[in-house]
Amino acid sequence: MPTIFERIRNEGREEWMEKGMEKGRLMEIREGIRLGLELKFGDAGLALVPCLDRIDSIERLEGIKETLRKAKTLNEVESLL
Repeated sequence: MPTIFERIRNEGREEWMEKGMEKGRLMEIREGIRLGLELKFGDAGLALVPCLDRIDSIERLEGIKETLRKAKTLNEVESLL
């Protein structure tokens, strides 16, 4: 049976790993959106990257990514930022 210290340490380690995985997922989605903006809209699309980097919600980024896939104009994506 683990000691109290070991339980707290293990819980802290698990929390740290979860936060790291979430941060990695945020970076991955942002990079995909950045690439999509560049390929689809060129430099004008890349101008949105600073706004994109301030978003910390995976759900919101996923919504932006999905909109980007279907968007015909940059304004459609920009309205979500």
